[in-house]
Amino acid sequence: MFTEKVSELEKRFAELETKSSTISSKSAIEYHNRGVVNFSSKKYEQAIAYYNQVIKLNPKASWAYHNRGLAYKALEQYDLAEKDFAKACELGWNG
Repeated sequence: MFTEKVSELEKRFAELETKSSTISSKSAIEYHNRGVVNFSSKKYEQAIAYYNQVIKLNPKASWAYHNRGLAYKALEQYDLAEKDFAKACELGWNG
């Protein structure tokens, strides 16, 4: 009986993990899209704020570091841009 309860709890935990991951991925994509819109409108600081949210939700999102680097570059914050480009490459960005 105890083993069955543990097994049931493990199953529920796995389901919650999957749902949480899906929600985070969806939110990250929404923040990314908002970042792209703001970048396209030359609202670079707002774009950076959205890319920060993506990175917070998914620290391995190489594309978010790359896009944030582009925004920093547009603001002539070259040191920050260079760090983000390096991190994007480290994470496998090959865009």
